[in-house]
Amino acid sequence: MPSHAVTASPTSVSPTGPATLPPGCWQLQAHRALSLRPHWPGVLEIAQGRAWVTLTGTAQATPADHVLHAGDRLSLWPGQHAVVEAWGLPGAADCAAALAFRWDCAAPVASPAASAPGRAEGAAAVAVCWDRAVVQPLRDLRLALRQGGHAVVGAAADAARAVARLVLGLARFAAYRLVCCPANT
Repeated sequence: MPSHAVTASPTSVSPTGPATLPPGCWQLQAHRALSLRPHWPGVLEIAQGRAWVTLTGTAQATPADHVLHAGDRLSLWPGQHAVVEAWGLPGAADCAAALAFRWDCAAPVASPAASAPGRAEGAAAVAVCWDRAVVQPLRDLRLALRQGGHAVVGAAADAARAVARLVLGLARFAAYRLVCCPANT
């Protein structure tokens, strides 16, 4: 999530484990806040929990508060500032639960009256979104597969060495039994 500034402590925002939430989600602990200042258009999507979002910026004369639940999405534009807080209703079972969210680039909606520089900026934003949404995950997948391949090759080599030591040990034991302990006749 390179397009945000975190105002909470480093331990309050973390990538979630693969078994708990869908990939690409981040977790914000209860009673913590996060500041988003996008450089490109994007969408904040709540995957789990409840969020209180205060939005200020270009189209907002006064701060606007939003309460987002799991599945809700909020579009953000450059120049806007969103303060996101994990928020549970007092006394509710999920009051102290962490918030899980996703931040994704969204291609800007070009209006017919958009000027040529605006279209160029929109094209640049789409290219950045492509890089973040497709190219970077593809690089991450290649790296993970390469590391997994190295791990498999290393494990196979370790197993082969262990088998070789076992065979050598059995041969030595058999030779020892033949030389030192002849069979009783």
